Amino acid sequence: MTLDVSCHWFDPLRPMLARVAIDPLPDADALQAALGGFVAPERFEPQHGKRARGAPFVLDDLYEARIARLARIPTRRHVHDLMNALVWATFPRSKRALARRQYRALVAQVGEHPTRLPNARTRERDVLAMIDEGGVLRLAGRACVFGHAIHEHLATTEAPVRGFPIPLALPADASTDVVDAALEAWLEQLDADAIRTDAVLLDRASTDLQLAAHIA
Repeated sequence: MTLDVSCHWFDPLRPMLARVAIDPLPDADALQAALGGFVAPERFEPQHGKRARGAPFVLDDLYEARIARLARIPTRRHVHDLMNALVWATFPRSKRALARRQYRALVAQVGEHPTRLPNARTRERDVLAMIDEGGVLRLAGRACVFGHAIHEHLATTEAPVRGFPIPLALPADASTDVVDAALEAWLEQLDADAIRTDAVLLDRASTDLQLAAHIA
């Protein structure tokens, strides 16, 4: 698969993109070798196969728990997971804070010793997933894509995509490290029950965001 990462939305990821060969797609070991120093103490690991039918249910086998409890980021050889790894290496503090929130929200819903997963997520888990997959940071004068699903979309298609706007009180020229610290603080204080979830629309050519729709 040929990926197009030429548009400006990938600019914050370029220092990490320069370290990774993306054709063919890298596996977890290649991503760990190239980017592991930027995400430590977390590390990328191959994602385990599906739990065998009838096998005991173990919390640490769940994605959120492996990151928060074991500092392991399950990773497939896939565009989606490549983009996730690049965002982890670019915004490690924010991704770590988000992973902690996702794990706490998971345990609040299923408990420490679940025997099965519920059919639906809580609102908090839904909001956290929207941020993780589709977050778009709004600084003064510019926007920055955080959600790795949006990066996947922009790399593989020219169609517009909706994102979840996150306002940060930062100037347009704020460094990546400053943005990462500000987003980390925003995530730690987030009230998922109170936040509005309006969507914004962007595509490869856009430089600004347009209000798309009210999600929830």
